Amino acid sequence: MTVRETLATNLKSLCEGEESIAAVCRGAGINRQQFARYLNAETMPSNQNLEKICGYFGIDESELFRKGRAISGSNVAADSAKHQILSTVAEMLSAEAHATLSPGRYFATFRSPGDSQTIVRSTLIIGNDGNITTFRRLTGFAETPGSWWSQFHGDHRGIVVERRHTIFMIAFNDLGYHEPSLMTLRWVPSSLQILAGHASIMTEAGPAIAPVVVTPCGPGVSLRTAIKRSRVYSIDDPAIDAMVIDALERQTGDLFNMVHKLDLSVTPVAGERRTKRPISHRR
Repeated sequence: MTVRETLATNLKSLCEGEESIAAVCRGAGINRQQFARYLNAETMPSNQNLEKICGYFGIDESELFRKGRAISGSNVAADSAKHQILSTVAEMLSAEAHATLSPGRYFATFRSPGDSQTIVRSTLIIGNDGNITTFRRLTGFAETPGSWWSQFHGDHRGIVVERRHTIFMIAFNDLGYHEPSLMTLRWVPSSLQILAGHASIMTEAGPAIAPVVVTPCGPGVSLRTAIKRSRVYSIDDPAIDAMVIDALERQTGDLFNMVHKLDLSVTPVAGERRTKRPISHRR
């Protein structure tokens, strides 16, 4: 199979889950006739159009040219098995798998572990699959190649479950280390639609716990635009709403207090001298 044919096969596979080819072209900002030539393996996209395609679908360029990416019979069976596992987990965790989180595009904003002046934003896509509320979280795709966060591309796919007024987002990363992830969130009283809580994320030093705030992307924000806005920011960047920063600060304080209480709750054995340990923000 030639490079053009591989690209065409993978593009067709990606477009299968979309509303229409025309919708993909509008969303990606590519001429419809030009896109048809890619699908027919007649020509290769320019670097600019490759970037647009990757941004729209939220994938790395290498995925477009990966042989065997298209869904085969065995992959269909694997996808069916994954869906069954997600359904079973959802049923075990909640009698009603649907959460009070409307389908749509959201931003998940994390406090960067180890750097109090940096935050990281991801794109979060909420949807429904039968009786299951699903999500996909994309991280690092807008980062410049070679930057630290670009090394930790995240494509987390999983389910959303609500129990006792708490929303759990449980997933596995389809990229990189294929690590499991968990976000635990609650609604925050605010003029904005804000969820705040904590998340397990992968860092250079390994898994860590970080404060996170989830907010809607807003009307008219396409997936491509949302991904471009999902990157590393300074904590005082005006592009980040002050309410989001305030919610992150509160979650940071809550996490610190929780770890501090756990540290104090460890009772030394009688006669044993207890030494102070530095408080860690990681579990």
